[in-house]
Amino acid sequence: MENKIGEWSLEMPVTQEIQKISDQVKPDAEKAVDQKFAVFTAIRYKVLSLCGGTHYLIKVNVGGDEYIHLKVVRVIIAEGNKNIELKGNQYPKTLDDPLTPF
Repeated sequence: MENKIGEWSLEMPVTQEIQKISDQVKPDAEKAVDQKFAVFTAIRYKVLSLCGGTHYLIKVNVGGDEYIHLKVVRVIIAEGNKNIELKGNQYPKTLDDPLTPF
């Protein structure tokens, strides 16, 4: 199900594309919370499409019962070669914490 431009989608199960995006921002997420994660498995996400790019909220399991929420942006016109950027995170989170815009 596609969301309308300017509206967050419902939470959806992760696709290979979303796991790849999560993997790309893992080093930035680890640096932001000053931790190394042995596990970094995306499990759910929401997407928001805007004219300049796509925004993602991604729930990632980082081991055991710990999760991190990532806010990631994929821009259409990127500086250099980086079109995926971590814009924020919320940590620690639980499986039951909803993905809400932050």
